[in-house]
Amino acid sequence: MTSTGLFLLMVAAGSLPDQCLLGPANCAALKQMDADHEARCRRFRDTAAVLRPACDHGRGDNCLELAELMSSCRHEETIEETLDLYIRACALGEPNACMRAGDRASSPAARKSWYRRTLAIYEKECANGDAVACHALSSWLFNGSFGTERDQSRAAELAAQSCRMGLVDACYHASMLFKMGPGTIEVDEKRAEELMKLNCRPGRQHFACTATGTRPTPLP
Repeated sequence: MTSTGLFLLMVAAGSLPDQCLLGPANCAALKQMDADHEARCRRFRDTAAVLRPACDHGRGDNCLELAELMSSCRHEETIEETLDLYIRACALGEPNACMRAGDRASSPAARKSWYRRTLAIYEKECANGDAVACHALSSWLFNGSFGTERDQSRAAELAAQSCRMGLVDACYHASMLFKMGPGTIEVDEKRAEELMKLNCRPGRQHFACTATGTRPTPLP
């Protein structure tokens, strides 16, 4: 029996919470089963039965998923409970949950506090080698988002860093920053070309390969 078939058998057996706790792959399989929004809302109680115990056991991504489900399906659970889930997910290192909590905060000071938590998570995860966090941090610093002090030079460096860490989507962005030199960023044609070459990958951004005269670099 395939792993998908085994998972479906476990679903039928009513063992979803335990199986979700065994690892993120099983939770992801459940999410794929309920990809359709209306279907997920119809299956709200079954889905919540999987997500809630995983959240209680420290899975921040599942706390966030449950909060999003409750919010989007407008279920009978209270607004306070949804906010509590966002706060728990934020404490477990989910930056999007901190953002959601900030969006729901009633005062400017509270919103600023939650956005600072989001930024702190991006800083920490970027330092730990998370390319997506580095790219998100780059965007915040470039635009001065959510009260963040604008630092466009550092934003360009972070975009380049996330590109070199393997986030191909960041390569074109980083290349354009050094090519165009917006704001306080200094133009660096050589660096821009190097980053564009990293954007030349099989099946992606073919213009980057043509523009730099390079062959696609295999994905890491």
